Amino acid sequence: MQTAPITPDNPHRPQRKRNALAPLRRMLLDLESKLGVEGPTIYKKLGMRSSIYSTWRRGIVHRPNDPTIYERFKKAYGIDFYLSLGMGEIVIVDKELFESCVQTEQQEIFKEIPQKDAVSTITSLNIIIPRIQAALNANRPFLTKKLGVSSSTYAAYLDGTIRQPRLYTYERCKRELGIDLYLSQGKGDIVIADADIYVACVQESRTRLKPPKTEMPVFVWPFHEALQHIETFLGIDPAVIYIKLGIGKIIYQGWKAGKRRILKENICAKYRMEFGIDLYQSMIDGKIVITDQAAVERCRG
Repeated sequence: MQTAPITPDNPHRPQRKRNALAPLRRMLLDLESKLGVEGPTIYKKLGMRSSIYSTWRRGIVHRPNDPTIYERFKKAYGIDFYLSLGMGEIVIVDKELFESCVQTEQQEIFKEIPQKDAVSTITSLNIIIPRIQAALNANRPFLTKKLGVSSSTYAAYLDGTIRQPRLYTYERCKRELGIDLYLSQGKGDIVIADADIYVACVQESRTRLKPPKTEMPVFVWPFHEALQHIETFLGIDPAVIYIKLGIGKIIYQGWKAGKRRILKENICAKYRMEFGIDLYQSMIDGKIVITDQAAVERCRG
């Protein structure tokens, strides 16, 4: 974030890049993250209709039609929204007002937390999140999916840009990871709210197998031949296969034709789970390697 004086004539004021307005959607998401609030809090404070704000946030409208909205952003949050769109980041023109807004919004959020669970200190996310990541032995994609946040928001957690998440993230963390993130921030260490969920997450993150990083073995069956052999062996409609794999028809046909070779662990895992066949080992051995006979029978029957 940048801080700029209010006076437009100040020579040190950052200049907006010509013809380079950042998308409204990106700037609103950035503002929501920095304030730690949801959309309704912002459009109500600005006196906007929810439908207009929704079109901005969904990326349907790329530039405000009402020029007075810029002044409303300045009065409500102390930011120059027009200059922010030009710079591609939130530009603060009244730091005290902006920081007071952040504190006010956070206070409103924590009113919903039971008084008995209230904490006097808050440890920043850039300290707590890495500890959670290490405890679960999980990577970023795993945690961003569980917490329901974007990769950019998660990165802001790690670099300290966002010190506290939205209430929604606290709820997701407890429901998906079994961790009370709010109390964890208060204690400065991980507080487990549900041991069963927590242990399940540890097992899930640690059992996601990856192809060996050692020297690549010699495949008797190339990728496309293995797919064709498995399809013939199962004797089912190809549509059933690519639907269960979660890919499109064109992609699957490209794989079978040898135009694309995509050998990822998630594809191998889906073959094991959905069809009971070890795709990776089948390519090495040059024959169908069955890992779950019951799954094979279900597919063939």
